[in-house]
Amino acid sequence: MFTNINTKRGFTLIEILITIAIMGALAGIVVNAVNQTREKAKIAATKLELKSLVNAIAELSIDTGYWPGREPSKGTPNPQTAYELSCGGVPNNEVEDLGSTQGGLTVYHSSYGSDWDGPYMQEVPVDPWGNKYFFDTDYSISETTEAAVVGSYGPNGVGNNLYDSDDIYLILIKRDDC
Repeated sequence: MFTNINTKRGFTLIEILITIAIMGALAGIVVNAVNQTREKAKIAATKLELKSLVNAIAELSIDTGYWPGREPSKGTPNPQTAYELSCGGVPNNEVEDLGSTQGGLTVYHSSYGSDWDGPYMQEVPVDPWGNKYFFDTDYSISETTEAAVVGSYGPNGVGNNLYDSDDIYLILIKRDDC
């Protein structure tokens, strides 16, 4: 008169699958949140580096009278220079790599003259996405506004474009209605 009553109950396959699905969804939410936070941190780091670059460009301008690429700074900022720089009075001057000799921030080049008192930075870093920082005297901010900027091409690494511009930049001077 032994009765073998099995009182152990296991999980059904459906319960296990539902648990795995819930854990997967939660993991996806966490990964997405972490990636968004990481991207925000990269943008913040880029803005900080841009401020350092602006300071170095200001020092170069004060010492030599030129911006990167030997663009005359003419004692900027002032409204006339802003107009000339952004509305065609000065030819387009884009320096794709501020760490280059053309940039004038890290290495002396004789074209900057004897007043160059750098280096203004030991090295110009790359942005958090691995791209070089740029300087542009006629960067289009909108259809009617151009500016002299120092910037990063942002997460997509592509220059200013109409559809998905995610560039991060600091404006040195700007001019509306060119």
